[in-house]
Amino acid sequence: MAWERPCLASLPISFPLNGETDMDATPSNCPLIQQLQSLTEGLLWPSEADYPIDVIHWLGADAPLTVPEVLTQGNHAADARVETIPLSELFRNVVRLQDWFGEAEVAQAQQFQQVLQLLGALSHPQGYRVGEVEVTVYGLGQLPDGAVLGIRTQVVET
Repeated sequence: MAWERPCLASLPISFPLNGETDMDATPSNCPLIQQLQSLTEGLLWPSEADYPIDVIHWLGADAPLTVPEVLTQGNHAADARVETIPLSELFRNVVRLQDWFGEAEVAQAQQFQQVLQLLGALSHPQGYRVGEVEVTVYGLGQLPDGAVLGIRTQVVET
């Protein structure tokens, strides 16, 4: 997908975004996209089958993002089942620390907490679940220019 507008990276987030705002950014050098890619690298969303997380960037969305736009941008059928949920609920089980967690589980939960913090700092943050059994999960928000930034993954629920 070609970029039609610059990436705006000045958001109130409490962890560093490489300390710069690149007004002539492309997908490979937009600080927010780089930060989100870094946070999700190697991260699997746990379900009955663990899937990797993709970083997505969509241009020209309405504010706030609508369900038909999510279906269109995500290449889903117009009549697909969609559940809209708060980001905090979408991330609830992956950010929760348990007393029995080892170092790896704690690190993974902290990584998910950072992803949630970044997405939550965007405008109109929202979670979407599309489909049944094999569900496409989105955590999305909007940049100041209206572009959508977020994550997409799959979960299996039988």
